[in-house]
Amino acid sequence: MEKIEIRAITNRAAMYYGAFLGIFLIVRFIVEVLTVDSVTGSFVVLFLFLLLPIIAYFFTLRFKRQSQIEDITFGTLFRFCFFMFFFASLFLVVVQYVFYRFIQPDYLSLQFAELIKNIDVILADMPQIAPYKEMIVEFGTPAASQRAVQSIWIYSVIGVLFGLPIAGIVKSIRKNNY
Repeated sequence: MEKIEIRAITNRAAMYYGAFLGIFLIVRFIVEVLTVDSVTGSFVVLFLFLLLPIIAYFFTLRFKRQSQIEDITFGTLFRFCFFMFFFASLFLVVVQYVFYRFIQPDYLSLQFAELIKNIDVILADMPQIAPYKEMIVEFGTPAASQRAVQSIWIYSVIGVLFGLPIAGIVKSIRKNNY
């Protein structure tokens, strides 16, 4: 199979599984927004985040199992994992932008005000973080588009960080051992 065919198969599969991962990330985002002041909700959001590498592992393993690629390489599996997170983040970004811009436009400013209030509480014990507070205040409340682009970067980096070990683990599993 040619490299171009392998890349096309990998990208198509990454888009397909990225859609499912994107739905998962959207659910996680909704839970996070609805339970922002709840300790139990914070644990649920943490649990959902900890499920990400497990879901990515199973999607990558399923891709390897169902692909027509004979000898799948580490690079192909890594590319799949990275693009899967990238495409999932694109789904999430649309929902985040709509939420931050139209559904609850004051959400980011309220969160920013809460952050500044918490930093003021911490400043009593740790005055050395005062320059960081000044920097944060100088940057100001992020716009909905800035927050959305930030999510693309975050989940792309997560795709790289999770993709390296997952690709190695899935590569080491023989195709006939499933």
